[in-house]
Amino acid sequence: MRCLKNLSGYALDSVDTERRLADLLYTCVIELVIVCGMYRLVSAMILCPVKDTKLTHVADRSVVVAPFAVSVVKSSCRRPGNAVIVGDLRRRSAADAVNFSVCVPPIFGNFNDVQDLVEFIEVYRVLGVQKFQIYVSSVGPQLDRCLQEYVRRDIVDVQSWVLPASVSGIIYYSGQILAINECLYRLMYRTRYVVIQDLDEFVVPMRSDSWQSMLDIIHKHMMTDSDRIASYNFQHRFFPTELPKATSITPADGIKRRQFKTLSVMKADEFLFPYTDRSKVMVRPERLIIFHVHLILDSSLVRIGDINARVDPQYGQLFHYRRGMNISRTTSVSRMKTFEESILRRLYVATAAVCLTGDYQYP
Repeated sequence: MRCLKNLSGYALDSVDTERRLADLLYTCVIELVIVCGMYRLVSAMILCPVKDTKLTHVADRSVVVAPFAVSVVKSSCRRPGNAVIVGDLRRRSAADAVNFSVCVPPIFGNFNDVQDLVEFIEVYRVLGVQKFQIYVSSVGPQLDRCLQEYVRRDIVDVQSWVLPASVSGIIYYSGQILAINECLYRLMYRTRYVVIQDLDEFVVPMRSDSWQSMLDIIHKHMMTDSDRIASYNFQHRFFPTELPKATSITPADGIKRRQFKTLSVMKADEFLFPYTDRSKVMVRPERLIIFHVHLILDSSLVRIGDINARVDPQYGQLFHYRRGMNISRTTSVSRMKTFEESILRRLYVATAAVCLTGDYQYP
């Protein structure tokens, strides 16, 4: 498929999947849904690079003139039948950017576990996360009210993710790939680092007290320029848990009766998954073209010479708390106990306490 001239008259070449040029970053990314095998739907992205632009440094981005709009057609001889306006993300103000953000892929199935949401947000706030982008397909009334409390306090942004009825029942995993790449571009130039993961996953510093100090240690021990690291891949470890769901505890029970999995579950799988299996990634959004769920492909990097770093598990790991796991060989991993005082302090104040007790002060 080729992209014809857009409304500004720029000639757009066909996509070369082997090119890793920065010009891809500044062109229109069109998200589509295509039919795959077994009558499932998967998402796809069509990249339209601007011609004759070969950048190797982010500082060179100012020389690229963004097109006004782009059209996608089936052949180069057809007239454009639509015009997608190109948003120039470089115009976003650096003054509004934060250091660390987390994206949560679409929550569906009327999920209503307030305790899981609160624990996820407050543990990450202890570790230094400043903003959360949460994609919502369908949640229960209690979770919705808690989300709105976090939104009101400018901690969470909720993105509605309601797919057409003809698509929602057959698209793979509620369009997860589409959603995480929407989040990548939504946060580009608005955050320095972003991690995309589910509510039962935590990227945990193993030798420091925050994400920032963890990265400082990683940079110190890596034999490469830290500015050339586009992503950080963390190995995955399961923590089997059979803790009671939050719905079995009423708001009147308050916080004391609650068991928070990150502070209660210390038995973990001995096995650390390889970097290519179940891992999650922290990325520099402006350095990527496409975000994949468990790893970043070298072909998805913007700049020639950038790398995808594999984080030594002695510095950081992905803890995944999963109900119903049957693991034969476990080991004691009590790292989260280090953060217990800070986490509990957060759970007893402000938004967390409001959500856990149901003591909302507004209609």
